[in-house]
Amino acid sequence: MKIDLHTHTKKTKEGDSKNRNIGALDFIEKMQQNNIAICAITNHNHFDLQQFNEIENEEPEFLLLPGIELDIDHEEGHYHFIIICNPSRAKEFKKTFDNDNDRNYNTYNLPYRDLIRKVKEFDVEDVIVFPHFGNKDKKRAIDTDTKNQLKTDLEGYLVILEPGKLHTMGIINAHEELSLVGSDVHDWSTYSSDYLPEIKFKINKFEDFIQLANHTPMFIRNYLNGTDSYNLEVKNGSTNIGGIELYRDINILFGEKGSGKTYLLEEYIQPYFQDLGLNLVHHAGKYYMDNYNELINSFKDKVTIDHEKFESASNDLESIFKYSERKPDNIISQLFKYHKNQTNNKKVQKINKFTSKYNKSPSTDAESIKAEISDNIKKLDDAYSINISLEDYRDKQNFCAFNKELQILKKDMIEKRMEDFKEVFRVERTEKFLHELKNSINRQTGTTSRPNTIGFSSLVNQRLRRLQKNERIKNTLNDLNKREEFLLGELPMKGKVKLSVRYQVLTPEDKAYNSPFRQNTIKNNRDIIEKINDFNISNFKNINKYFEGLIDGINTQDFMNDVIKKTHSMSVGDNINYNPSEGEKAILTVTALLEDNSYDVYLFDELERGLGQKYLSDYVIPKLKRLRDNGKIIIVSTHNSNLAVNTLPSQTIYCDFSPESNEIYYVGNMYANELKCTYSDKIVKWNHTALVHLEGTKTMFKVRRNTFGIN
Repeated sequence: MKIDLHTHTKKTKEGDSKNRNIGALDFIEKMQQNNIAICAITNHNHFDLQQFNEIENEEPEFLLLPGIELDIDHEEGHYHFIIICNPSRAKEFKKTFDNDNDRNYNTYNLPYRDLIRKVKEFDVEDVIVFPHFGNKDKKRAIDTDTKNQLKTDLEGYLVILEPGKLHTMGIINAHEELSLVGSDVHDWSTYSSDYLPEIKFKINKFEDFIQLANHTPMFIRNYLNGTDSYNLEVKNGSTNIGGIELYRDINILFGEKGSGKTYLLEEYIQPYFQDLGLNLVHHAGKYYMDNYNELINSFKDKVTIDHEKFESASNDLESIFKYSERKPDNIISQLFKYHKNQTNNKKVQKINKFTSKYNKSPSTDAESIKAEISDNIKKLDDAYSINISLEDYRDKQNFCAFNKELQILKKDMIEKRMEDFKEVFRVERTEKFLHELKNSINRQTGTTSRPNTIGFSSLVNQRLRRLQKNERIKNTLNDLNKREEFLLGELPMKGKVKLSVRYQVLTPEDKAYNSPFRQNTIKNNRDIIEKINDFNISNFKNINKYFEGLIDGINTQDFMNDVIKKTHSMSVGDNINYNPSEGEKAILTVTALLEDNSYDVYLFDELERGLGQKYLSDYVIPKLKRLRDNGKIIIVSTHNSNLAVNTLPSQTIYCDFSPESNEIYYVGNMYANELKCTYSDKIVKWNHTALVHLEGTKTMFKVRRNTFGIN
């Protein structure tokens, strides 16, 4: 279907072609042959009310709009403005813009300020201003400055720009300004809709067009450019009863209880999108408490601990718990014995290893190397992930080159640290081998071998590594102490609700009450944490008794799990420990999903349950529209007319289950005012059906209207 808001049916000015003249029936035929869904008659400086009524009386299959193309005098130049009106105001439109019986269409010019005044005689929902713009007849097209002035002077009114080419229209619309190309037909014999914009959904009322067009990004994407659609086949038992089309937009399901809405959601729609691999969330209002608990747990699951750091801290902790220093050997005594005995045993003198010395201490240990490798790999992987996320915005060659350099750097780093691993292994094993060999010689010969080292260098390195591990544990525990905050939505009269999820690491100041830590272990664990925090070089004097009485029987992994706990709390305004009521939990199950942009598909069954009408209008509906504008698929099963109408859905599905019939599902939209059965050719009116099932019958709607005094 196409839209053409710039047509001519009469030669009114000397420069016009006589081939613009066309009768009512021929005009209707041309529109229908070219599949025009919406059109406006916009003759130069003239609105022919009689011809408009003549066409309308034929009840054409398109939406016909009254219009006029005016010559406008502006301080910056002479422009052409098309003004289009609500068909219900056609008489007033004629009176306002073409009430001169003797108007000279060739010389007529309307001052710009008079144009603004005349437009403002109509309500904002009853008129469209459609000026030539850019490359549309450049002598009579407004520029950007005049366009901005026009939008300021007519704030609230719908202004659509008319460029000269579809390509230009696309550029303007990409910047979220609404523009449409019109045919500006000169010769009806060559009229074609090939170069007119498509409109995906049929619109039958001017009011609907205005309402949709005022939501410019959505109108451009969903109604002009089209939107992604998904077709799923449905059955009644073994009978295929047709296909239901769903859009990457808001889709509404309605019908009486037991009419098949929930069945359609759970048995067809949810499995369909899951099979496509889309990230989906399903909210059912009647299970709000289960939904609430699942919701809180889902946010808690998003906050995870760094398991590599956790394991690294556990290993370091195991090492310092086991750390001890043996009493140093009496080196002078050993040297004396060695020099005394070495000349008395000639056999021993022949064993070269008896006098060997090996005094090389590694600068680090295996655990430290492992921790460093893990930390560096994580940094490189983070850089790789960032580069991947920016792929669409980077030059492909540079993108690939950077990733290659990261892989080379990772390989070189691992190879270098593997050499350090080997060095640590060589030093430790060589020292151990030489020590065992000399002890064996001593036992078998009754002599004393030359001491390998006085042990000072080894002791210094050992203590340095102990200090490093202690510092690393402190830093890691500090890193694991993390907090993330999530917006759950807004509560009426109270404000924004935030969920704080954190990994809390035990400190020496934490108390047993109002704490996530176990009461029977918290005191002992506090003392251990304090010992780790306070450790310094002076503590080596009594190092073997440093944790005395604190770590007997303690498992390192259990200790880590005991001193790191995941907690959550809720806040509203200044209340940092808020506990929502039952009703507020029902609200939060909905609002938290509306605030979460991470899903592809949102299924809501009775979204309105527990929510007031004002809250639906002020908060829920704008949030649903925001999700739609972010390209989400939203399916709402509802009994609420506000949700069904004011979300401006692309698709409506009416459910009418009956055991005796296959005419169960009807699809369509309120703009075309029809719902077509998926199984047969049966069609029902959208407004009549919605009035019964969403408003509670026409009589009840009238009662409410009269009660509130609404005409």
